[in-house]
Amino acid sequence: MNDAPRYVRPVQFGAPPEGTYFTQTIATLDSSTWICTQVSAGGSGPSLHVHDYDQYYWVIYGEMTVRLGEVIQKAPAGSLVHIPAGLPHCNWNEGDVEEAHIEAFIPAAQPGCPLGRKVGSTRSSAPAGSVTRVDEQRFRQWSATLQIQNLASFDTGSNEAKVNYLRIHGHGQGPRPHIHDFDQLYFVLKGTMTADIGRHRHEISANSLVILPAGIPHANWNAHTEPEEHVAFLVPQPKPGAIIDYPVDFSWHERELTN
Repeated sequence: MNDAPRYVRPVQFGAPPEGTYFTQTIATLDSSTWICTQVSAGGSGPSLHVHDYDQYYWVIYGEMTVRLGEVIQKAPAGSLVHIPAGLPHCNWNEGDVEEAHIEAFIPAAQPGCPLGRKVGSTRSSAPAGSVTRVDEQRFRQWSATLQIQNLASFDTGSNEAKVNYLRIHGHGQGPRPHIHDFDQLYFVLKGTMTADIGRHRHEISANSLVILPAGIPHANWNAHTEPEEHVAFLVPQPKPGAIIDYPVDFSWHERELTN
């Protein structure tokens, strides 16, 4: 049985109505809820509101203007926005082109409960939110072909998720086969990722969410010439000093891998 629909979710972009936004649910897990939102040029998302969960945006294209409490910031493509639980916020698009972003609610929204509640004030006792952009000067060389940059962790005030940005150069190898005791999710941004997930091999194109539940063996690499880039969410965030990767041996069923 092909497990692609379970583990790989390509985003099919729709057409947001003029002056407003369009949202679609991509995945609902025990650990997190994932949606994709597109905001038309000159449009806006929901009015000022709060959540009972931490929320993370990853801006795919365009530029978002976002209010985080009493602070307004710009978040261009390649930005991570962290919105702590209870922080009043809203976002809109001041540009002349569409803006799109992935949204993660961590922990997952509870069934039957609204995702958010409207509020009338920007004041709050919640921690401050943040906008973090990928910085070419902050990449760490993990191997000869893999670069990594941390965008969110306990150190930055992100208590629910650790977020990393990874770049695998042409014909480069990512981490060898392993498992985690937390969920890991990738959003592929550029190039094509090749990944073994469980007993199946996948060729994963840009604008796809990759779901790696806790305990599922996986490995990924770049079988192509162009660099592959993705943002990785570790949910819930492992505690400082915890083991991240537990190596596993895929060789016993390597010949059984199917596309």
